[in-house]
Amino acid sequence: MADSSIIKKIIGNLVGFIETKMELIKLDFREEMSMVISKILLILTGILLFFYLTMFISLTVVNYINQVYSSNFIGHGIVSIFYLVMFLIYFLLRRNKILYGIVNEKIKKYLK
Repeated sequence: MADSSIIKKIIGNLVGFIETKMELIKLDFREEMSMVISKILLILTGILLFFYLTMFISLTVVNYINQVYSSNFIGHGIVSIFYLVMFLIYFLLRRNKILYGIVNEKIKKYLK
């Protein structure tokens, strides 16, 4: 009889340990997920702010070029050609392994 009560206590302690361990795993998972989500939101906010900055700087440059050349469209054309050249450079470099390695290393460093 004494042996069965000791075994029940051991089983009860083991079940309690497993339940506690499962709760700890759940809490760790929630903490990790909240950190990942907050980093993603921070990155997306930064991208959005950079987009707005680029857009307004581009509009300022367009208006300045239009004033300098007394034209309504030359500034738009020049800035559009600039962005077209930037896109072509990106398009040509997108398969470049060196650039991929640099970006991948920076992302790993940031997400640690």
